[in-house]
Amino acid sequence: LPPRGQGTAGPARAVGPGPQGACRDAVLRRRGLSRVRRHGVSRAHGDLLLFTDADCLPGKSWLKGMVEHFDEETGLVAGFSPQIAAKKMLSRLLTLDAGAAAFVAAATMSAGRGITCSGRNLAYRKEAFMAAGGFAAVPDSLSGDDDFVLQAISRHGKWKTRYALASSTAVPSIGPENVRAFLRQKGRHLSAGKYFPR
Repeated sequence: LPPRGQGTAGPARAVGPGPQGACRDAVLRRRGLSRVRRHGVSRAHGDLLLFTDADCLPGKSWLKGMVEHFDEETGLVAGFSPQIAAKKMLSRLLTLDAGAAAFVAAATMSAGRGITCSGRNLAYRKEAFMAAGGFAAVPDSLSGDDDFVLQAISRHGKWKTRYALASSTAVPSIGPENVRAFLRQKGRHLSAGKYFPR
């Protein structure tokens, strides 16, 4: 998990099961959330992998709610992750942005051609990820690994993707502190677009 509020900056940790069910975390000296997620996936033993970020605030029903969206044909479930801010105008901007992204994600996923989702609220089957090409299907990009996984699983054809609409599955996130930081974040997110299918 990246340090709170730092996105992909700084050292990060992949958290996983340890001896007798205890949690252990591996500090990764190399920066980048994509690398942390790849490390976690490669070491995971379970079938379902769930992802959020360190600056997210999942509710106590989040895990249960996300898992309930899986059936035998579902390979990936994504959910709503609005960003929140103390400043009223910025908070409105973040809400509008998150709503637009959620609309695109839900619509394209329900059509069987998922194109984007939020890695702040994401779950997928390890089997689906590996069948869709695993790490080879995910470009080495500063951002967008969540989108690339969704696109690869959608293209594979065997697995359905679903968007979780229940309020219990929403994962709010602490957003950027000002408009400049928001624009930097959007620039980082949009930089992954060059790898999107045409």
